[in-house]
Amino acid sequence: MTGIIFTVLCALILDRITKLICIKYLAGEASIPIIKGVLQLTYVRNTGAAFSMFSNSTRALAVFTAVVCVVLVFFMASQKKKNPGKRIYIMSLAMILGGALGNLYDRFAYGYVVDFVDFILINFAVFNVADIFITVGGAIFCCCLLFDKEIKL
Repeated sequence: MTGIIFTVLCALILDRITKLICIKYLAGEASIPIIKGVLQLTYVRNTGAAFSMFSNSTRALAVFTAVVCVVLVFFMASQKKKNPGKRIYIMSLAMILGGALGNLYDRFAYGYVVDFVDFILINFAVFNVADIFITVGGAIFCCCLLFDKEIKL
């Protein structure tokens, strides 16, 4: 259980720290190039979900995200019991939960999600650390389901 809590807290803390730095130093400023033509830091207020879908639906997205977080906690608890010893699988769920909670905090605190990682090489959506945790956790979760036939849903 401590590994799950640690993972969730790491996601939350890293997300909060990076967003607070972003708000302090990037809000109202021009983008800061990290790798010219590839990666830059750009302050963005995202009122939608991934790729700005459902823009200006912050309240509905906050409620939806809160419900998903509660469901994820119960799902994670059931999976921990059904799949003892499947640490990577359970940690992938903790990563998703931590990232979702990071973005949920923004929706309630600011009315939008703070995004700042701007991968301009392929004109990708601006994202944040919480999004990284959600994406990596989701990828690991899918790989576990695909390649570990012992996992019981």
